[in-house]
Amino acid sequence: MKGGKSPLGYTIVEVMIVLAVSGLMFIVAANFINGKQEQTSFTEGVNELASNTQNLINQVKNGKYSDIPISCTASGGSLTISSPGSSTTTQGQNAECTFLGKVLHVTGNNSPNYEVFTIAGERLSGGVPVTDLNSAMPTPVAAPFTSTNPINLTTQEIAPQNLFLEYILVNGNQYSEIGFIQYPGNSDGAGGLQNGPQTIDLYYVNGSSLGLSSTTAAATKITSANLMPVHTASICVTDNHKYADIVIGTSGDQLNVTVNNINTSSC
Repeated sequence: MKGGKSPLGYTIVEVMIVLAVSGLMFIVAANFINGKQEQTSFTEGVNELASNTQNLINQVKNGKYSDIPISCTASGGSLTISSPGSSTTTQGQNAECTFLGKVLHVTGNNSPNYEVFTIAGERLSGGVPVTDLNSAMPTPVAAPFTSTNPINLTTQEIAPQNLFLEYILVNGNQYSEIGFIQYPGNSDGAGGLQNGPQTIDLYYVNGSSLGLSSTTAAATKITSANLMPVHTASICVTDNHKYADIVIGTSGDQLNVTVNNINTSSC
């Protein structure tokens, strides 16, 4: 009678082949899942940053500033901002000063850190309402203006999901500061200003080249001569693998923030 024994199991070679294929499939699956997670994290971070930028604009629109009172002194075409002392306890009593807006400053040094300046300006000049930005002398409320009255309303921020704000792009050129500034107002002809909301405009800060990592260096660039109006600008955001544009643009009298061009190459 002819016959033979049936195989009792797999050979070592067969087992190694199965393990190798299984390992390769696991690596492919893990990379796919990680890639999806990174893409989701990046998209969520970019959308959150866009929302935070829109909130800055809304704060200017709604007049939401610090309750810390400030005092303005105009001299020689420049404005000095200090604490008004005990005689003034609330911001509304500082008739000579007004808040104008906010400026976002990015360092562009592969850092998730950025900062937001609060901008003030002269409201009354010789008792007459100031109605143009140049005469208002927009100035960041960043300490110290004087050795005796330092006051600082600058906030330090961190981009969500450890994103990096690389630069601000305006007309093909890179800058480090973009501003949301409220027009001082129109005279009502009776020594006051017209009631109602004022227009919020978009400005880039001319001369704010990348590398202005210090608050003092960035603050000195924010002047009426350097604030240039623009209809559209974008913030380049990256995690060093993917890139996106946060676009800020005017639509009628409104400033809107949108996310555009998420990719893996560049802004």
